[in-house]
Amino acid sequence: MVGLFVVGLAVGTSGCKDTGPGAAYYGDQGGEKVLSAEGNGKNPLRARKEQPFFKLKNLRKGERRFGKESLSFDWEETKTGERPQSIFIVLKSPDKNFRASQEVGFRAAPGEKSGTVTLEVAFGAGSMANMPVDAELYLAARSFQWSDLSFKLSNSVKLGSAECTYARNWTQQETERITKVIGPPATATAANHHPSPGFPPSPAQPGASGMELPADFGEDTAWVGDASGGSPRRTGDKDKPLLGFNYSMGDWAGGPCLAKLLPIYSTNAPPSGQTQVLAKPGYAAAGLQVHADKVVRGVQVIFMKLNADGTLSAADSYVSELAGAQAPAPQKLGGDGRRMVGVHLRQGLIIDALAVVMQKR
Repeated sequence: MVGLFVVGLAVGTSGCKDTGPGAAYYGDQGGEKVLSAEGNGKNPLRARKEQPFFKLKNLRKGERRFGKESLSFDWEETKTGERPQSIFIVLKSPDKNFRASQEVGFRAAPGEKSGTVTLEVAFGAGSMANMPVDAELYLAARSFQWSDLSFKLSNSVKLGSAECTYARNWTQQETERITKVIGPPATATAANHHPSPGFPPSPAQPGASGMELPADFGEDTAWVGDASGGSPRRTGDKDKPLLGFNYSMGDWAGGPCLAKLLPIYSTNAPPSGQTQVLAKPGYAAAGLQVHADKVVRGVQVIFMKLNADGTLSAADSYVSELAGAQAPAPQKLGGDGRRMVGVHLRQGLIIDALAVVMQKR
C-alpha cells in the first residue's frame, strides 16, 4: 500500500432537492449533484449552512522527489463559514497498488482563502512509489460530536476514469443526532457569527466536553507542541470543576499521538472508541504534564483536592496515569494551585499543540 503526506500548502445541477428532515440545515454544495439519503449510507453528508465550501480544480501529477510522484490541486474557499477543527483530504482510487481510500489532513492559515496543496508518497517502492492513474479527491470534515459522520465540503476533482463520490441528504436519525447539538435552524444559522473556528459548541450538559470559552475568560499557559499547525479550539466550563479527560489516539510524525482530548465535568462513561482519565472522588484537575515533540503524544493530569469553596488544595495532589504515549522531557502546564478550567488546542486530525486554560490570578 501507499501512504501519503502533505508536503506543500500555499497561498452543476443538483440531483436531489433540498427536502427531507435536514432540509432547513443544508448548505450549498457548489452546484454538484446531491444524492438522496436512502440507499447511499456510505456517502458523506452534504455540508451544513454554517460550514465553508471549497472549490477544487486542476488536479495534476507533479515532479518526482526522491523517485516518487507527487499530486497537486488548487483550492479556493468560495463560501465563507466556520472551518471545522478537522478538515481532511479524501483520496480515492480503484488502482490495485493503491489503498481504496486515504485521508490526509488539510490545513490552511486563518484568513487564507486559496492556495495549492501537494501530496507525496510517504513510503513505497517500484510501482507503489507512483500516484494512482485513476483518482478522485475532495475535502470533508468530522466533529468529535459525530466522529462516524463526515460532511463533504468541496466538489470532487478527478484523474482518469475514477468515479465521483457525491454528498447525500441526511436521514431522520442523523438529523436528530446533529440537531441535538446545534439546535433549531435559527441557532444553526446564527453559528456563522461565532468568533472561533470549529463546530458550534455543544450545550452545557453533564459529561459534555465544555463550551467555547470567551477569549477574556481564564488565563492560557504557554503552548507545548507545534502551535503553527491545526485550527484553534478553546473549550472549558466557567463553573464546574474539571474532572478529567476523554481521549483517543492517532498516529503522526513517526509514532502514536493524541487525536482527541476532551475535558469532562461529570463521571459519565466515555463514548465508544474513547478512553477516560477521571479524578478520584473529591479531586479536580489543576494542570497537565504534556508529552510532546512535533505533536502532542500524551498527557498526565495533575489532580488536587477540591475544597468546599471550589478552590484546590496544593498540599494534597497526585498525577494520573499517562493518557497516550510518552515523549522525552514532558512539560508541566499549570499545577500552581489554581483550578484548571479547560484546554486550548491546535488540532487537525491529531493534536498539534495545546495550552491549559487556568483561572485568572
